[in-house]
Amino acid sequence: MDDLNNQVIKKSPQLHVEIRGLIAELKNALVLRESDKRIIYQSVSARLAVIVNEFELQPKLLEKQLGDYIRELSALFLEDTLNGELIGNVIYAFAKVCSFKTVALFFSSDVYLLDHLIDRCRDSSEAIKFVSLLWLCNLVLVPFPIETIGADLRERLKETAQVSLTRFANVSRTQVAASILYSRLLSRPDCQDMLNSFLESMVNSWSEASPSQKLGSFLVVNKLLKRVELSQVQITGVYSCIMGDILESHISNMSLIFSIKILSKLTVNHIKRGSFIDVAEVINNLINDILLSDITFETNLRYTMAKAISTIVEQLSYTAVNYQNQLIQFILGLVNTEETNVPKLHTILLTLGYISLSKNLPMQFQSECIQLASRYLFFKVFKGTITIGSQVRDSACFLLWSVVRNLKRSLPILANVFVNLLQMLAFDELLLKRCSVAVMQEMLGRLGKELVNTTNTGEFIVNFVSKLDYLRLDQHICYQFIDSFYHDIDLSFLIAPLVDVICEEDGDGLYLNKLLKQPKALELVPKSTTNFNQIVTRLRMANRWHVLFQLDDLKEGCHAFDNFVFDESKLEMIRGYLFCLKFKQLSELDWHNLLKISKYANLVEDIRQVILNQKELPMHEILYHLPHDRNLSCTIFDFPDLMQHQYEQLMKLMKDDRVDTIVRANLIDNLIANIPVFFKLHDVYDHFDDYTTTDQGDVGSKVRIAAIKLVLKNSFIDDTIKMKLIRLSGELMDKIRHLSFKALTGRDFSWRSFFSYYGTVKNHQFKVEFWRGVAFTCGSFVGHTKTINESFRELLIYGPNEEDFEIWLAFLKRTGTGSKREAKLVSMVLQMILKVFDSNYQFKNELNYQNLFVKCYNLHINTKNLTRIMTVLQIFFHISQRCPELRQRVYDRFLWILRNHPSKELGAFIGESILFEVVDDTSFSRYEKIDWLDVKHSDIAFIEEILG
Repeated sequence: MDDLNNQVIKKSPQLHVEIRGLIAELKNALVLRESDKRIIYQSVSARLAVIVNEFELQPKLLEKQLGDYIRELSALFLEDTLNGELIGNVIYAFAKVCSFKTVALFFSSDVYLLDHLIDRCRDSSEAIKFVSLLWLCNLVLVPFPIETIGADLRERLKETAQVSLTRFANVSRTQVAASILYSRLLSRPDCQDMLNSFLESMVNSWSEASPSQKLGSFLVVNKLLKRVELSQVQITGVYSCIMGDILESHISNMSLIFSIKILSKLTVNHIKRGSFIDVAEVINNLINDILLSDITFETNLRYTMAKAISTIVEQLSYTAVNYQNQLIQFILGLVNTEETNVPKLHTILLTLGYISLSKNLPMQFQSECIQLASRYLFFKVFKGTITIGSQVRDSACFLLWSVVRNLKRSLPILANVFVNLLQMLAFDELLLKRCSVAVMQEMLGRLGKELVNTTNTGEFIVNFVSKLDYLRLDQHICYQFIDSFYHDIDLSFLIAPLVDVICEEDGDGLYLNKLLKQPKALELVPKSTTNFNQIVTRLRMANRWHVLFQLDDLKEGCHAFDNFVFDESKLEMIRGYLFCLKFKQLSELDWHNLLKISKYANLVEDIRQVILNQKELPMHEILYHLPHDRNLSCTIFDFPDLMQHQYEQLMKLMKDDRVDTIVRANLIDNLIANIPVFFKLHDVYDHFDDYTTTDQGDVGSKVRIAAIKLVLKNSFIDDTIKMKLIRLSGELMDKIRHLSFKALTGRDFSWRSFFSYYGTVKNHQFKVEFWRGVAFTCGSFVGHTKTINESFRELLIYGPNEEDFEIWLAFLKRTGTGSKREAKLVSMVLQMILKVFDSNYQFKNELNYQNLFVKCYNLHINTKNLTRIMTVLQIFFHISQRCPELRQRVYDRFLWILRNHPSKELGAFIGESILFEVVDDTSFSRYEKIDWLDVKHSDIAFIEEILG
């Protein structure tokens, strides 16, 4: 987590520059026509939301300039009503990171906006409703009687809030904003009558209210309790509504969350009044009627309950310490030694953690809390095939951390706790590993000198913490921890759990051997004793032969696998068998076993070690299995004595498109590090052009990537390879593009660098390949929008010339039915030309529009590809605007389609998307009356007139 925080801090200045630039793009787009503006708003708003979300871990870094951002965005929200939803989504992103109330502070306080914002709350867009409601939250706080603005304003604000408040039952963003608005309205001094009416109506109509109405009421009451003090009668009414639903089990989880929050606030109110009978009653409700009931206690409920009880304990600490102690003791007593109820345990550990975090855990409970937490550091419950309990272990760490940070001196139990945390660091999930590190750092920082009994304690602790920081943690066993601390502390406490993990899942026998052979080192706790024979017995029973053979003290050899015959009942013995094969030349039986074994996953390195040590290959059998064997394909070129005829057989198989694509890619990857002396570069030419496509998509990309890596890592290049790399450097797939450009130039890819490189190209065929690749990105409408837009922007900055345009035209030819890639190239080039025309790019010299018209004409007839036809028709329109000599031919084509083409969709496209640009103001009213899916003769006559 610290690494992520540091990344945000480092990137913050650049992120702010990007935010300012993107908001400026939105403002600049205001002058564009609506269709163009919409495209920019969609792209920019999505990018803004992504950037803002990067501040989620460090919202304070965003708040420094939040006011400027919200003022500019809110001004756009008012000015551009058609794109309000897109702007609203950006404002919501800011509100989600920095909190709704913080964002609301920066909206304009102009009360003359009230009517406009109330009207916009009726919009169907949730984003527009959200911004309007949040803005009203600010305006409703005006410091003068609200009726001086408008006589009916109170009622209109109330109705506006109520509509969004009761629409959903999931605490949507509009519900939250509406609850803030309503609670602020009701808490105004001049709205006391509305507050009384709201609470009275809520209580009286509770039994008939819908779930969404109840949730809405809870949202408002929860916020009201922070702003106003209710009367005893009103408190009793709210309490009865909550408890009635809880006791009758008529309550949703979301409503229950807010019920708990409200009950907590009511309890605080009772404590302040000294009404401890009521306090005891509500605490009893929280624990017995909710926590210990049959309610499905999901994660959010647990955190809510823990914070609620912690808040009550904190309030008791001010006025009733004896009650505080009794409540904490009661909570501790809820856990018995055999407890396995995950929701209950999780909630109790969280509760005690929050109590300690707020410094309200009395000293006499610290040791008991540490004992409780340490008891659950390894808690797991097995349910069928899954294991649960990580939340309990996480909350146990949280409790330890919160208690330790308040300790004044060390406790005897902490040495064992520290060792348990080290064990957690070695074997638990990634999140729990990080938790254990956080707790250990706290322990060493505060109590290290008492925990560690050695000379130079200070230096030891500094080195220890430094090594913890440098550990690369992931979901797997942290063997790096063993390496890092092997000579610093005794690690014998890891032997038993490592054996457990190896038997249950698997593991590295070398590290078990290393622990068994560890020399004497500092003992944080007394050294654990081990029985080697018991370890051997356990590993043998678990069929962990490969681990057994890695132990120095094992006396027996590989005789257990003499005459071994593999079948599926012996899967657990595979790795042990492969370990033995590494040290022998394989018999016919061994090869037969190996080729059956190699279809199983995660055995590549084991099989590689076997292949490396062989002197002969049964090539006939290998070629039979190889087309579908993903393990063998990763290792076959590791055979050290490969003959040329064997190599040629493998090359032939690699080019067979019937062979599994991953197998072909694996073979190329394996070849990279094992180039034989008879390798020829032309052997891999075809792999750069593999565009095999299946239901899984462009699976041929794996082969292309492997081929690029081969020439990149071995510095192989000739003119043919160079042409292929130029093409691939322009493709849409990021990995292919970046690898190709690196292999081509040795530099990191950027679109600007790629177009700059093109400027140095003299060879005509190289230029053709450049545009063959770039067209698939610049001409695409589907894919990563940022990449597509960036490539096209750099294309315009480069400024294509007439030679480039002639290359584009050369691509525009009919393709055979079997050439899908060439057919797609034609579509991409057409779309790229259309984008260039749409951008109003002006070529320096006159283009050959006649040639373009003819090629486009031939490509849009006799085809059912509507997307291509529509693209061509839009290009025709641009030709008519740029080349008056061809205008009538273009218009004649439009008229022919409207009269004769069987596709009504195509006719509607011409009418709505193209003729819209042609019709002038005097004809627009007649144009609007046309039903483009049912064009009449009179409509055709009208169109002929305007196109005449």
